[in-house]
Amino acid sequence: MYKTAKEFSDSLYFCTHHVSSKMMGKSFFLGKIILIFCDRGNMDLLVGNVPHHLSPDHMIFLHPHAEITLLYHSEDIQITAIGFMMGLQESVLHHIDPNFFAYILKNPCWKLNKVQQRAARGFCDSFDYICNYMESPLKAEMISNLFTVFLQVFYENTQRFYTGNRTDSSVGTKRIVLQFVQKLNMHFKEEHRVAYYASMLCISPKYLTQTVKKRTGNTPKELIDKRLAVESLYLLRSNDKTIQEIGIMLGFPDQSYFGRFFKRMFGISPLNYRMNPDMDLMRKLKLSGQYEERELLE
Repeated sequence: MYKTAKEFSDSLYFCTHHVSSKMMGKSFFLGKIILIFCDRGNMDLLVGNVPHHLSPDHMIFLHPHAEITLLYHSEDIQITAIGFMMGLQESVLHHIDPNFFAYILKNPCWKLNKVQQRAARGFCDSFDYICNYMESPLKAEMISNLFTVFLQVFYENTQRFYTGNRTDSSVGTKRIVLQFVQKLNMHFKEEHRVAYYASMLCISPKYLTQTVKKRTGNTPKELIDKRLAVESLYLLRSNDKTIQEIGIMLGFPDQSYFGRFFKRMFGISPLNYRMNPDMDLMRKLKLSGQYEERELLE
């Protein structure tokens, strides 16, 4: 079955040529990797708190968690905006220096020369043709491959800008782990998925797993589970909420799910622990440290 344009728009991309004056002054989190090409006219926007000007010789590359605010656009403005889910990055990430993504996230606006403008126009036209005029069960794969080629070309053309500014790879991996742990401490009760934290850091789950495992000896999933396990011990000892209520507080769908998790981590049920709170279960976790910032950057 072929996907409709609406289904593709929701899952893989969106493409528009219009900018509404109603968007002026409003902030948006678009949730996708966004490429914006200006076909005609010009516009000013904020990416986070940084202003950028977009005209026909510019392109903007936005990560999924970027906040954008439209400040101004000319009456003749016409843009092409294309969005990709983070998963499409996965196929090429292991071939690309992670410093590349760090650099373009800090420098989203790029000026294009005449040759690059023609190449960008060709990319947009190909994208438009595949998305809107082809009926094929391979459409999603074609779109993914097209984006992969674009990303590889962009990577080759931008290396000279960031290679002199890249951080030491060891320091870079330490910072990734630090950022992961910081976000884990903020969101572990509602988010148990490695993919969520990888998306927050704009890297693939595979790269996050490799980096965290190399640095800490634990996979991200193991650290998520350990953080939940430690919190569950504290909550079972420190308040009179029911086991079901504690499970819900920790993001588990029901008491049974929480009970299976707790028994997997500690070998006993939450009820048995609540009845015997003096048991020392922390040793079962084999915790390998708290990963404070000063330790990660040593």
